[in-house]
Amino acid sequence: MAVDDRWSRLRRGGYRTRADAERVLKRLRDPMLARQGGLLTTGQWLQRWYVIVEPHIRPSTARGYRQHLEQYLVPLLGREVSP
Repeated sequence: MAVDDRWSRLRRGGYRTRADAERVLKRLRDPMLARQGGLLTTGQWLQRWYVIVEPHIRPSTARGYRQHLEQYLVPLLGREVSP
């Protein structure tokens, strides 16, 4: 955004206060929530997604997706990260 021929940074946040954001973060890190199916790792989500799409795509496409999931996406993005 130009203000007096200078650029200013537009900042946005998702929570009204830092305390609100920290409360949500604490809840998201709760291991009980993850066990109840409330949260999935990226790897878990990708594997569920693949089960849904696999019957609707060509076998060669399915092989390519599965290979990318197993070789790259799940090992690199799907790991659980401890806080």
